[in-house]
Amino acid sequence: MLVEDDRDVRDALVTLLEKLGYEALAFGSAEFALRHAVFDDASCMVVDIHLPGMTGTEMVRQLRASRCLCPVVFITAHDDEHYRTESAELNAELLRKPFAASVLKNALHRALAARKDEP
Repeated sequence: MLVEDDRDVRDALVTLLEKLGYEALAFGSAEFALRHAVFDDASCMVVDIHLPGMTGTEMVRQLRASRCLCPVVFITAHDDEHYRTESAELNAELLRKPFAASVLKNALHRALAARKDEP
């Protein structure tokens, strides 16, 4: 699952995720994703931190509060200590845009591997 407000970035990431062998369900906002997505079906989420309205971290905090433990890879163009701290608190990776396909691929593999290791 992908949540990214920038249509061009969202389209590019969907294409990349599909090339990497993933089925990508994409949303343009946290609110729309929360209303329409079935998070229990998601293997992993790629979520932009800076979304209009509800931020990516607010969305993931809400999901964690409802016991959704789906792995998360946050993406942002604004890397700073605050975002690294929030990502760590939510047990998520943080990638700074732009990133290479191999960087996303490795982050997804780590997130999915960590999920398999959960009891």
